[in-house]
Amino acid sequence: MSKAVNEYKIGCIRVVDCSDGSREIHYDLLPHQRKLRKSEEPIVYFRAGRGSGKSVAAATIAVNALLKGQRVICLGQTSQAIREVLVPEITKQLQVIIPGQYKWNQTSNKIVFEDGVIYLASYESIESIRGYTSISLAILDEAALAPPDIFSVLAFCMRDCAPFE
Repeated sequence: MSKAVNEYKIGCIRVVDCSDGSREIHYDLLPHQRKLRKSEEPIVYFRAGRGSGKSVAAATIAVNALLKGQRVICLGQTSQAIREVLVPEITKQLQVIIPGQYKWNQTSNKIVFEDGVIYLASYESIESIRGYTSISLAILDEAALAPPDIFSVLAFCMRDCAPFE
């Protein structure tokens, strides 16, 4: 077992750099956020009030999947909502965990790290996601505002993928 050389915390993430060069990531989440993150259900609905940490929990789940090399799609009501809410939280977490090792392409609205990808899209442009495949995780912010056919569109995006781990 290696010893901790450096330990720091930013937001809900605690990072421990170990003497063997490895890095341990610990998420200090609230109980309702932890329950969401640990759920093994294929579909989870998370309803909570403003300021309860929904975006932090969603970003944590997306980042965790990205680090495992999975393909994720995060959808929101508008492109502006995605840029102002999810993107800052996701990039903040990535800057703590893997600073400078990921690529955020604003033109194509995706975040890439090694084999993992987080695609970002809005309900305004739902047709634009039809070409994505092998998506293993979909995160819908403000799902109640999504178009009625959202799940039929996502079903095709999620074909040919391994189950979420």
